[in-house]
Amino acid sequence: CNTAYTLLFCFCIIILFDACKVCIVIKPCSIVILKCFISNTVILICIFKKICSTFKKNRHFPPDNRTILNAAGDTVIIGCNTVSHLAAGLVHLQRIGDDTSGADWDRTRKMGVNTLAFRLPQHKAFYDIDADCAGILGDNIPWELNRQWIDLLAKSGTPMFLSCPDGALNEEQEAELKKLYRIASEQKNTAEPLDWMWNSTPSQWLIGGKKVRYCWNTDKLPEPEM
Repeated sequence: CNTAYTLLFCFCIIILFDACKVCIVIKPCSIVILKCFISNTVILICIFKKICSTFKKNRHFPPDNRTILNAAGDTVIIGCNTVSHLAAGLVHLQRIGDDTSGADWDRTRKMGVNTLAFRLPQHKAFYDIDADCAGILGDNIPWELNRQWIDLLAKSGTPMFLSCPDGALNEEQEAELKKLYRIASEQKNTAEPLDWMWNSTPSQWLIGGKKVRYCWNTDKLPEPEM
């Protein structure tokens, strides 16, 4: 707040200096304008100062932010809708993006694939990152797309969650899912997006030292390597 107050004051001084230069050129009318500007500036600074002092007076930080963590014992705490960098050290897992979807693939691509790619550096540094689940609700999203998303989650070294009602998968899909759950449980792989500089939903990944390509946008989908 002190920094913002200082910047505001400097900004007003600069404008005041420019206004004085204008007064030299245009005298009678500009002097009235200058007086109004000075009075309004003083009022603005006073209001801003009052807001800052009120904020400082009313804000409250608990003496120990680790109360919940210490009381949790062996329970795993997942942070959701919590401020990312402020949750570091206070939660075991942290949701790093908005909700994915079992009905809208574009939302999963944007909130899942994108978020995982650009928040991976935080994994095991701040907490274990949670890019949200793969949502399976009937035929709303083709299995070929969801399978790739599950495949990436399983091989990313991050927690993998699945939202799927009973009977939503056939035997072949369940067999594939079991393989991916096994891979996810071992947590042996690491993933790194390769085309993140020009692709907001990276399709080229380095997983376990091996290049893997996913297709998030078209109907012609390659088989991800299992």
